[in-house]
Amino acid sequence: MPTLSVIVPLYNVQNYLDDCVQSILSQSYRDLELLLVDDGSTDGSAALCDGYAQMDGRVKVFHKTNGGVSSARNVGLEHMRGEFLIFADADDWFASDAFSKLMQDAATLSDLTFYGSIFHYADHEEQRSPGNHSYSDFLALQHGLLHLAYNKDCPDYIGFTWNKLFRASIIREHGLRFVEGLSIREDEVFTLSYASFCSTMQVLPDRLYHYRKLPCGLTVAKKNSDELRLLACNYMQLKELYSEEELKEYIRRQMVKFLLSAVRISAETKIRNNMIDELWRNKNKQEWSLPVKFLYRLFLSVSSPVFLRWFMSARFFFYSLKS
Repeated sequence: MPTLSVIVPLYNVQNYLDDCVQSILSQSYRDLELLLVDDGSTDGSAALCDGYAQMDGRVKVFHKTNGGVSSARNVGLEHMRGEFLIFADADDWFASDAFSKLMQDAATLSDLTFYGSIFHYADHEEQRSPGNHSYSDFLALQHGLLHLAYNKDCPDYIGFTWNKLFRASIIREHGLRFVEGLSIREDEVFTLSYASFCSTMQVLPDRLYHYRKLPCGLTVAKKNSDELRLLACNYMQLKELYSEEELKEYIRRQMVKFLLSAVRISAETKIRNNMIDELWRNKNKQEWSLPVKFLYRLFLSVSSPVFLRWFMSARFFFYSLKS
């Protein structure tokens, strides 16, 4: 069995896939398997995957109908055999010594390991390093996650799937999977769910991953209210997995932010009102009185969409200041 599994979900990336795959297969660290999950590509990506499998026995290819990045990653999770796990996006690549640095002493690896990256934009690049820290118990780990959540040098570093090394036994033991139907912040939801079962965490300064920032793709696609509401509900559940109040507050703010976004783009007044009720309950832990709820719904139903967006944004802004 390989020590390291690398999962790469892909969809229509034939122009970039070779850079990603070659950066993995050419690593000096050889004890790995590469799982390519083709999510119903319509270009030449599927054929490229089959070619890699023929050339290198460490490559396993899975073809599926298009179902989104979360479902593709889940296919990889179902078939991985390694002791540790890394994800990669199919249009990115690893530094040539990335795996040897990470796996030089597998026996001492933490349950969760973060590492640095380089962001490649059309006209410049950004070096991002999350620091150099070790956390040896669950309480300390929570403080480490909080530091990453508010790290200005590496914004959103809890999220992404490609900036960390996971212990596969934790994923298997707890049956962890990505939430299918999510293509926004699905990585942060998975990481926070996974980290709740960890006891040790390490943050490395080494920049081991090259992230290609493209002007298109899943991360910039327009989201619908159902997906945003699903995301908010998952944050609501995650909050109960942690004890550190500041980290719980970060998760709660994420929940409120995305629930509010769902409210903004909801097309039907009835759905919008139900979301308002849910948002208010999570802010104040109590139900509105019926008269107040009726007047509020009446106000929403007669408000113009432009005014409503302004009103909800103002509410969230002043609530954030207050809290």
